[in-house]
Amino acid sequence: MCADDHLAGRWYTDIQWEYRIAPPLLRPELLAIPGLGSFRPFRGLQGTIVPLPAKVAARLSGLASPRLVSPGVQEGLADSGQVRVDAAIEGHNAAVRQDLKHAIEALEPMAFELFVVRVLTELGFEVKHTGRTNDGGVDAEAVLSLEGLTSVLTKVQAKRWSHSVPGRIVRELRGAPRVDERGLIVTTAEFAPEAIREAAAEGKARIGLLGGDTLVRTCAERGIGVDRRHVVVLEPIPGDLRLQ
Repeated sequence: MCADDHLAGRWYTDIQWEYRIAPPLLRPELLAIPGLGSFRPFRGLQGTIVPLPAKVAARLSGLASPRLVSPGVQEGLADSGQVRVDAAIEGHNAAVRQDLKHAIEALEPMAFELFVVRVLTELGFEVKHTGRTNDGGVDAEAVLSLEGLTSVLTKVQAKRWSHSVPGRIVRELRGAPRVDERGLIVTTAEFAPEAIREAAAEGKARIGLLGGDTLVRTCAERGIGVDRRHVVVLEPIPGDLRLQ
């Protein structure tokens, strides 16, 4: 609210806020989160009123909830610089994840298949690269064994695409595994809604879907293509220097 009405005009809005988001949700972070990176307004769509899908709203609410700060409750925390440090670290990490995503997208098709083999190996699979001409769309075979008690063979398909993977790709891969096998599609892009529904269809062999955003997050968590460093952040302890 402006005290000088002649400067602001006759009409003004008296704004009150109940919470602030600290650290703030920055665009690089939002673009790197599965389910949000494909939301057009976050990618620069201009407009004043944009419908907010329920899934996007729920995801944003979940991200914002642990960061909500009431007025005056944690002002000392903000003054200490912790909020700024957290925001700077997350902003940096989001930018690195974006760089990693671009690097993966730039891989040649065969290099991407071998990269997928590496990722699945890091996740605990025993993987054999089978990509070749007339391979029926199967680029690798992966086995996940549970303490030698049971194992599941998974036929893997790698798609270095820039557009959404359609449902027909899921249906085509479903024809490759046997009854006791599973399928997995790994892509640099994301999956069309039809593909997601088809992969989880009841009464059919389940097909796992690993989209670009989840792939990047998995790589970041496993230290694939990035270096994870531990830093020391000092925080003052109020009253700690007083004589006891």
